[in-house]
Amino acid sequence: MLLSREVDATPAHGTRPRFRTGCRCVACRAANARFRQCRREVWRSGCGDKLVSSACSREHLRRLSSAGVGRIAVAQASTLSVSTLKEIRTGKRPVVRESTETLILSVGRDAARKGAQVDASKAWAQIDKLLAGGFNRANLALRLGMRTPKLQFRRSRMTQANVDRVDAFYRMITAGG
Repeated sequence: MLLSREVDATPAHGTRPRFRTGCRCVACRAANARFRQCRREVWRSGCGDKLVSSACSREHLRRLSSAGVGRIAVAQASTLSVSTLKEIRTGKRPVVRESTETLILSVGRDAARKGAQVDASKAWAQIDKLLAGGFNRANLALRLGMRTPKLQFRRSRMTQANVDRVDAFYRMITAGG
């Protein structure tokens, strides 16, 4: 007997999900046959989710990785599993569905997680403009929320969180002036 909070996780008879759990009763086999017939008709009409080479997806994942967007960030942004992305990236999966490729290609550089190391050139350009506009390094560091009055960023790369912090402050200052 089920308690009021518990839910029976077994799908109902006569459905494809029940067939997939292993039930082979007449009703479940009929539901599976209907599903397969429907799929065949979709494929014959040319509207199915076709298989395509994963080369384009693999290259996009490499570009994202070099921009600081890792597999976990891509997985969260695209709703694909990390293991699927790893198989595509390593070449274990030579073909993918068109819908999977579309999900991967829709992920941009803005999906980088806060701790990811990204290119710092835009942030440093903004910092240089702020310094030229009258801010000193100590004041700017404190305004950006640093613990010490020092700008301790490398010129080449910094975390996405720091890039966002510099950008937000720069926009606030330039919008007010």
